[in-house]
Amino acid sequence: MTNPENSNSVFLWNKYYDINKTEYIDLSNVEGNIPSDIGKLKNLLYLKIRGKNIKGTIPNSIGYLKKIITIDFAFCGLNGSIPNSIGNLKKLKTINLKSNNISGIIPHSIGNLTYLKSLDFSNNKLEGYIPEDISKLKKIWYLNLSNNKLNGTISEDIISLISKNNLPISSIISSNNIKLPLT
Repeated sequence: MTNPENSNSVFLWNKYYDINKTEYIDLSNVEGNIPSDIGKLKNLLYLKIRGKNIKGTIPNSIGYLKKIITIDFAFCGLNGSIPNSIGNLKKLKTINLKSNNISGIIPHSIGNLTYLKSLDFSNNKLEGYIPEDISKLKKIWYLNLSNNKLNGTISEDIISLISKNNLPISSIISSNNIKLPLT
């Protein structure tokens, strides 16, 4: 379902979506904040919200979306950090947070997302090192962490994952201060 009004007001969502039945939300060119009670949509499978005027942070309650398969918040104005609760989304296959203003570290809980196939955190302000927990994402076929403020040395386990899954190293180290391990 797409935005039911042309009002550009993002989050009248609870007025239009039945929290017990909604499985799919696709909102584009909207504005506002992602509501903290988004986690009440227990049956949600697909969540796509895009708009340059989406502000605020990703609410911690996102971790209650136990059935979610896809989260796409690309090209918004989100800031703050990626909540640790993201690791509760065990069925998640795709997460796209590309081109926001997200800062902080990549949470270690990301390693809990063992069904994850696509992860794009590019073009943000993420800092710190790439957590070794990413090496647990054995099904990953797309990984983009480029254009952040990441630093440190990539672990041998992550290098092994990159090699086994044929992932381009450039999508990880580009415009970051990342070093490859000495062998």
